[in-house]
Amino acid sequence: MAELSRASGVPTATIKYYQRAGLMHSGEFTKPNQALYDESHLRRLALIRALIDVGGLSIAQTQQVLAATDNAELPVHNVLNVFQRSLSRVVPIDEYDSVDMLPDGPHIQDELSRLAEARLMVDELIERQGWQIAADNPMRGSVAGVIAPFAHLLPPAFEDCAVLDAYAQAAAIIARADLDVIAKGADRESMLEIATIGTVLGDALFVALRRLAQVDAALLLPGRSESQAAPNATPDEQADRGRHPSPNGREPDGVPGPVVRDEEHELPRTVK
Repeated sequence: MAELSRASGVPTATIKYYQRAGLMHSGEFTKPNQALYDESHLRRLALIRALIDVGGLSIAQTQQVLAATDNAELPVHNVLNVFQRSLSRVVPIDEYDSVDMLPDGPHIQDELSRLAEARLMVDELIERQGWQIAADNPMRGSVAGVIAPFAHLLPPAFEDCAVLDAYAQAAAIIARADLDVIAKGADRESMLEIATIGTVLGDALFVALRRLAQVDAALLLPGRSESQAAPNATPDEQADRGRHPSPNGREPDGVPGPVVRDEEHELPRTVK
């Protein structure tokens, strides 16, 4: 087990805890106090750490996901459904049949009423996108739980469906890319490992890439100076950007210049 700990970076005490919790199978005992561990144990540890450390699942939730993963009779899509439900965050509105049944109390009615409105927005979004999502899927409530305070605090973002639809369309593209990767798994076990670890790490990757893309998109905001558009550029580089158009066709401040005709070659060119 000491070698397994060194290879995986997981402390021996933690590995023993995972075994007691039924998250990981034991090694092959060769002596009373010695067991052999193989690649399957390393893969299982990587899966457990992804679910708990990155995905934030509890031990009980991790047990549910791994039990479904180990059930060879469950199709892959059923296992993924268990995983998605484990990741979902139940919102209070799911506990009541209607808004009229919500408990009284300071701000409770307002908050849960916003959740009910957000659930309606989610239902309408799913219908617009043509997604096949069961009515009782808890992820509907999870999305509503995010939208409710979002729409309340930033109403301009929800004056129409444009922002929500844009997020949904981006998510659909990523979901299809995820499934393409999952389909490359050599067997059921590898497909499920790709799906679970890929979903958890993919969430973190998407957040980081979104931040990166926002840096580039912010260049299109009006009123930015050349130094703001290229904060790490040297004065010479900033001056050079002022003399030469950028490769993406933007001016240094991110705003395209007017298009004029080159009379000699009859080609459009951008000038500042």
